[in-house]
Amino acid sequence: MDYVEGFENKNKDSDLTIDDKEKLISELFNLNGYVNNEYKKYIIDLSLNNFHSIQGQKINRKFNLSSSLNSKVVKGKLVDVFFRASPIDLSNRENQLRFEGQYINNIKLNDLTDKTKITNAILKYFIILNKNLNLIKINKILLKSGTAINKNKPNAGNMFNITIEAASNQNDIKNEEVFKFQGFFINGV
Repeated sequence: MDYVEGFENKNKDSDLTIDDKEKLISELFNLNGYVNNEYKKYIIDLSLNNFHSIQGQKINRKFNLSSSLNSKVVKGKLVDVFFRASPIDLSNRENQLRFEGQYINNIKLNDLTDKTKITNAILKYFIILNKNLNLIKINKILLKSGTAINKNKPNAGNMFNITIEAASNQNDIKNEEVFKFQGFFINGV
């Protein structure tokens, strides 16, 4: 799941109210295409537990969701359902986001003149570097115009710096940070 508001100060099962549990179940069902409160016909047969923070981070949470043993409408168990309990602050190092990568290799030679493809390749790489910690949707971030710098340092190779910032009109990512990567790896070069 993505960012779910209202859980920033909740870290264990005993912190959750019945309404909190229903909100998390509702968000999970919405993510999976259930609309108009369809989740309500399943909720009585579901148990949410093992709610906890991840790796000591302030912004990430996980929980388990399982069906009642004798349920006729839902079966099985989901383990480690992941969501963010507060917005990602790109400028806050406590998020444990990675801001330095190596070579971007999901681009072709003829893409190097296409700004949109380059932008998407850089943003996707940043997301891939951080996928285990924070689920970031590409439409929530962008490259800050005019910030790309190629620093050619002797004996250090090329290093590209570019600022990644939060897109406007959304509530789960904020601020900006410089992202560094070594370059593009194209056709083995």
